[in-house]
Amino acid sequence: MTKTNCLVNALVFLQVNAWRTSFARFENLTSTLNICGAIDGTHIPLANLLSKKVTLATSDFFNRKKFHSMVVQVVCDANKIFWNICANQPRGVHHGGQFKRCSLYAQLKSREILQKLVVIIQGMKWTPFLISDVAYPIRTYLQKNWKACKPADVEKIRYDSNINSMRVIIKNAFVSLINRWRILKHFNSKVDQTSLITIAIMKCGVHWNLDLQMQE
Repeated sequence: MTKTNCLVNALVFLQVNAWRTSFARFENLTSTLNICGAIDGTHIPLANLLSKKVTLATSDFFNRKKFHSMVVQVVCDANKIFWNICANQPRGVHHGGQFKRCSLYAQLKSREILQKLVVIIQGMKWTPFLISDVAYPIRTYLQKNWKACKPADVEKIRYDSNINSMRVIIKNAFVSLINRWRILKHFNSKVDQTSLITIAIMKCGVHWNLDLQMQE
């Protein structure tokens, strides 16, 4: 098993027994059942340093905001604990595109995970689902807010308000993670060393989880 796979397993393992508690907290915030987490992405800046043997073009990591970066996608629960991190895509990859490239997408699509946490509502089975922004595709396991609402669309506006209140959790988790591990503010690494950067980012996520659990 590779170091990256070990880290992925550690991230998921830390959360299995806490999912139902997270569901309850999300429900208290939004009155919505079976929300298992929030998903979003952010840019981790990279130093523009080249080694003698460049294996990837630096332009691949030059984003629309005019700096080199790697796109990191995470899923966190209601307690800001990460149970999935995907850190292997260069700069301007669309959130929806990155989601389809990560292992989490394949696991959700094949129903490999979260299927034992189904609830019955009015005789219908509801599997857990993630909350995202409009950049992600809508699926049974992935819900997002409306792109635009008219003032008369009261229910849509209320729904969007609930979604946005949940997404604040993951935004705050990103800020807290980066402030906790200052290396994430600017990696002083060569842009072709993506595997090392990926492992470093995931280690930060694992230690973040451990810190939060020790506080509990």
